[in-house]
Amino acid sequence: MALTPGYDMSLQANFQPAKRVRFRTDPPGLKVIFDGSEITTPTTAFGVCTQQQQGTLSITPPTAIPLCPAEYDVVQGSKHQVNVTSQQLDSFFRRRVFSKFSNGMKPGDYWVANSATNYAEDITAVFTFGVGYTIFSTPGNAPFEIDGRANPLTTNVVWGVGETHHIKAPLTYTDSSNRVWKFVKWSNGGQAEQDITVPSDDDTITNGVALSATYEPLGQAIVTSLPPGLKFNVDGKDCVTPCIVDKSSGSQVDVKIPLNIAVVDGVRYDFDSWQPVTAGAASVTLTFTSAAQTYTARYKASFKLTAIADPADGATFAIRPDSPDGYYLTGTRVSLAVTPKTGYKFRQWDGDLYGTTPSGSLTMDSPKVVAARLDKIPVVPTVSVISAAGPTPDGAVAPGSIISIFGDNLASDYLAGPVNPLAQTIAGVSVTVADRFLPLLFVSPGQINAQLISTLPDGDYSMVVHVLGLPDVKGTFKVRRNAPALFAQTSAGTSYAVALHEDGTRVSVDSPARPSETLTLYGTGFGPLDKPIIDGFVL
Repeated sequence: MALTPGYDMSLQANFQPAKRVRFRTDPPGLKVIFDGSEITTPTTAFGVCTQQQQGTLSITPPTAIPLCPAEYDVVQGSKHQVNVTSQQLDSFFRRRVFSKFSNGMKPGDYWVANSATNYAEDITAVFTFGVGYTIFSTPGNAPFEIDGRANPLTTNVVWGVGETHHIKAPLTYTDSSNRVWKFVKWSNGGQAEQDITVPSDDDTITNGVALSATYEPLGQAIVTSLPPGLKFNVDGKDCVTPCIVDKSSGSQVDVKIPLNIAVVDGVRYDFDSWQPVTAGAASVTLTFTSAAQTYTARYKASFKLTAIADPADGATFAIRPDSPDGYYLTGTRVSLAVTPKTGYKFRQWDGDLYGTTPSGSLTMDSPKVVAARLDKIPVVPTVSVISAAGPTPDGAVAPGSIISIFGDNLASDYLAGPVNPLAQTIAGVSVTVADRFLPLLFVSPGQINAQLISTLPDGDYSMVVHVLGLPDVKGTFKVRRNAPALFAQTSAGTSYAVALHEDGTRVSVDSPARPSETLTLYGTGFGPLDKPIIDGFVL
């Protein structure tokens, strides 16, 4: 207290009757905790102590005035915490477990001193006999629970006589080696999850209780693969190897695996065998024993062989050994032979095969691509000559008419020749019949238009197409004096003859011919003219 100079101050001490509280235990002589201080209760009954022994008979909390052992005077209305150590030994060194306070308080509650100072308030901590329980599992790895709390693998607890506690053992658990164990029984014959009431017989109190949960291992199947990390179906569920399944001995599980697994473009795994030896099929049924068993599905790498022709439709391949999809197991030796189609000749191999011989072989140790490079050669198939206006009834063409020659690779590109006179050679391409050159209108890879020699008599003829730098190609055709054909135009899918009105405009669907009108029609192969002509020149 600070005093102010020059001022008088009056001080008055106020007193009020104290409230007395007395602590005892049943049995006597055990300990309680009053405002954080542990005190030992007397072994005598209330009221036996008559001599005040302040500071000597008990440990005194700073909030109370000590009297006899475990007796205190406190200020009315003050709050004090009352607690207790739950497990203690009595004077006979027997385990005691806290049960209750006589006034209904819970350990750690606050007691409030009331104003009834004419009597002392007595608080008794009641203890019962304690029974030691040792709870464990065999083998000692099961993570069981006690009263809803997870416990160590071996647990020692002390419970009071008559108390009921709840224990729960897992039906299965997995150990550090990934083996699964199945609950069998508790040593007291109870279920995996049960309530236990602490008995009161002297033998149990003296010796305690050992309670164990017995487990047995499940059979285990480990399904793996070479290479690892493949997707299988085990016991009806998809998994990525290694797959682990645990079941009771004698149980079975179905394993379904793919015969082929795509890895990247041109690479896949093909099923080879199981290890240890089981059924040869990819899908098997496994039977469990009490041991852990490993089954490995072995796969071998397969690589795709791609053979292409350039141009794409220019050749066929003979490949041995045959493969339905082009895949071969690693290390397979494969032979190839190429046969050019009509109009092509083999030039060389490219890619993973090289050389100018149209056959070769290679070893499949990676995806392979081989390309047969081909050169185009001109080809005129039999009966490939028709009237330029279109097919005639018997397929013949007339002397002096315009004809079309159809084939493959007849020229490198489309090129029209001069109109008058017509050229006998365009871009190195020429055509002969009966050792005479035909006048050419144009050449292209698939068609040549030419004028047939006007003096040819009826009969069957051979035609030779000459392409500079390439072998000659022959074709055959028939000549008839009269082999007429009209040039046509197409409108809305319908073919119409090419015709002109009298005024020179074209006859069409929108401008049809008129009755009694004279039309001009265009065609070829109508027979000889009424005067001599020079082939290749416009009259």
